[in-house]
Amino acid sequence: MKVVNDFLGEVEYTDEDIIVFEDGILGFSSTQKYILVTNPDPVFPFNWLQSVDESDVSFILTNPFLFVSEYDFEIPDSVIEKLDIEDIEDVAIYSMVVIPEEPKQTTINLKSPLIINNRTKHAKQVILEEDFALKYEIFQKEES
Repeated sequence: MKVVNDFLGEVEYTDEDIIVFEDGILGFSSTQKYILVTNPDPVFPFNWLQSVDESDVSFILTNPFLFVSEYDFEIPDSVIEKLDIEDIEDVAIYSMVVIPEEPKQTTINLKSPLIINNRTKHAKQVILEEDFALKYEIFQKEES
């Protein structure tokens, strides 16, 4: 199977690649099936979450722990149960990225991470109770 996106071009995938967000993603509740398109360049730690239902729906994702060392939270029990998480090693956590016209102002959403169970391919966007930024600037200026 394949999906065609203006930015990514033609992307081949199999049924095993599909990640299901049963509850959808905030603002995209009717779009539930996605594939993760990984970037092979480690210098550019951003990936794409591409809908297989609607080719024009995709999101840029990154591992938030690469940018925020103090980022830490407990996955709610309800999410562990819903996603059938048995081993934390099966879990991937991503933050959505917004790259504005001025790339130095790129932000990630720490408040609503995506939790993916790589074993079952079920996923959920979680709104954390912790006080994390909705728009965390990843290229913040270092103080002198």
